[in-house]
Parts: sequence; structure tokens; C-alpha cells
Amino acid sequence: MRELPNCSIATLQRLVTPNDKPQHILRNIFICRSKTIKVDCIKKENLAMFNLFRKKMYQKWCSPRVPHLLVVGYPKVGNTWFGVMLRRMLVSAYGIPEKQWSFALDADVQKQHEVPRVQMTHTMPKFNTQSASQLDVRTGLAKNSRLIFLMRDPRDTLVSLYFDKSFRSQRFCGSLDAMIRDPVYGVEKLLKFYCAWDAAWCESDDQIMVRYEALHQNPLSMMKNTWAFARLAQLSSDQLQEAIAFGRFDNMRRIEVDCQIQQGWLRKKEDVTRAEGLKTRCGRIGQYAEYMEPATLQYVESCLDALPERFKVVAQASSEFSLFDHRCAV
Repeated sequence: MRELPNCSIATLQRLVTPNDKPQHILRNIFICRSKTIKVDCIKKENLAMFNLFRKKMYQKWCSPRVPHLLVVGYPKVGNTWFGVMLRRMLVSAYGIPEKQWSFALDADVQKQHEVPRVQMTHTMPKFNTQSASQLDVRTGLAKNSRLIFLMRDPRDTLVSLYFDKSFRSQRFCGSLDAMIRDPVYGVEKLLKFYCAWDAAWCESDDQIMVRYEALHQNPLSMMKNTWAFARLAQLSSDQLQEAIAFGRFDNMRRIEVDCQIQQGWLRKKEDVTRAEGLKTRCGRIGQYAEYMEPATLQYVESCLDALPERFKVVAQASSEFSLFDHRCAV
């Protein structure tokens, strides 16, 4: 889908006729603000003009803006939890309406409220289909942006990913041990992601790493430092506290189970009946020790020896609650 300005509608109508059946058929969908135009038939004599028009409009309206702030994290490293708090902080800092909090990272909402572009991404658009050997990691997105890199103990990441793909999205059928060795979801792919980002680490304007475990232990200090790094509008201590409270595990579980938002990133799947299939599954650190067989854990840790030094983590003791009694989302 491509977004076009309102003035483009008349031009499209002059070029398109739904009644003719010309030799050249061009199928496309255009979004003109709130209106959607499905383009099926282009007048034969207008095809060249239409293609030129489409190219110019795409360059003007659809070329991605370089993000002021780029937040990157491998799946299941705490992206949802961090994203909820970040959205709430943007709402407070830029006056985004309360009812639009879940859309605070959408480009259109940010443009409307004059928010410097803030983007969250895994940088792997084909994560669910590409194997480790095929993986396309788009590190170039960080060029000329400030980079927040989310990091979590890879052992916990793999366990959380297993539950997500097995019970929530139901894309994987098999044991945890089988998934860890799987070319699409296993440890080899995780390593390739981190190696790619290690090579591209200095391409951004500046970088900061936010570790899941540290965020779990002291969310206020971590989010305060992260917001200062982002160089966005000022936030009061009360506003920061509100964002952190909003991101509490029990509140996020309530948002998910009650389907309070429409977006799939924090909305309960209709066919999910078990807690294992929830986005907010358990919220604990060190869970890998409960689920990995000794031989599987030994294999994972031997693979993680190849992890770039900057991404290595100190083994964390299993803990259900942080020092702040703040249970975190997974």
C-alpha cells in the first residue's frame, strides 16, 4: 500500500477507468488519507503517465524518513514491554491523545504531533521464512540515527521465542530442543543477527544498549537514562513513573487478555486458551534453567561462545520479581 496526498485522487480518477478492459492491467492499492482506491484498470494510453505519476508520488510521500531514534531488538528480548513504556512517554511528552497511546510509534501519528521520527524494529522483515543462511538483517536502518539496542540473555530469549512460535503464533511444531537447532528459529539465526549488528555497530550516530535484566531490576533509572539519550522532549519524574507503572506485567496482561487495543502486537489471539500462548506469558528472568535439558543447555552455551563480546551477558540468577517488585513482560 502506498500513501498519496488528497490532491492525487482527481489525478488517479482521470487516469483510471474501471469499465474499460485494456490490454495493460495494473493492480495496486493506494491510500489517500482515509480513502482507499484499488487500481485495477489503467487506460492504455495513460499507462506511461500513470507509472511516472506513481513514481513521483512514491518518492515524495513514501520514501522512509531517517529515524531520529531507532530501537532494535531480536524477537522476545523485551520489545513489547519497552515499546509500551516508550509509547506512554511519547504520549506525555508530545500531547498525543490518550486514546491513541498504542499508535504513538506510527509514522502518521508522530508526524501529526510533530514527534521526531521514532521507530522500533527487529530489522528482519522475513524473520519467519528465512533460514540463518538466508537472513537479511537491515542494519542500514540505523545510519544517521540514534540507536537503542535491546539485549537479553540469549538463553531466555530462545525459551520465550519457543513459546511464542509454538503456542501463540503456532508457526513451529516440535520440542524446545528441536527449535533451538531449527534453521529458521534456532540459535544459529540468533548468532547471525548479533554478528551483523556487531559489524554495523558504529554506523549510527550514537548507540546505547538497554539490557533486559538491568531494566527488570531498576526500570526508573534505565528509562530515565534512555530518554535522556534519545534527546526528545522533556519528561517529569511523575510522567516517567506513570509510563513505568503502565508497563507493569499485570497491566499489560490485562490489556492483552481484555483485547483493549486492536493491534496484534499486544492482543490475545482468538484461539489461545493457555497462558503459554500469551504475549505476557510469565515475566521472569532465568527461565531457561527450567525448560532446557542439560544437553540442550550445553549445546546453546557452546554456540554462544561465538557471540560478539559486546553482546555477552553475565548469567543471571532466576528471579520472579525485581528489587522494585516490578514483574516484567516477555
